[in-house]
Amino acid sequence: MMLNYIVEYSTNDLFNNPKDNVFFISIGIFIYFIPSIIATKREHHNKVAITVFNLLLGWTGLGWILALVWSITMTHKNINN
Repeated sequence: MMLNYIVEYSTNDLFNNPKDNVFFISIGIFIYFIPSIIATKREHHNKVAITVFNLLLGWTGLGWILALVWSITMTHKNINN
């Protein structure tokens, strides 16, 4: 009985509001691109490569974690002599 209610509720009321759909999709896209955002904000020397890697392999989960770790690694510093 309870399972039937849960299934009925989840299929009838969840995400029926288009505003909810836009909100959750936007949050998902933001979370997906966190490694790229971090690399850009830190001015990482490989920010383009990190973004491409994240775009192509971030969906695997492991690719997203690797892109995140890569984005927080030390960046090269410009030394002017």
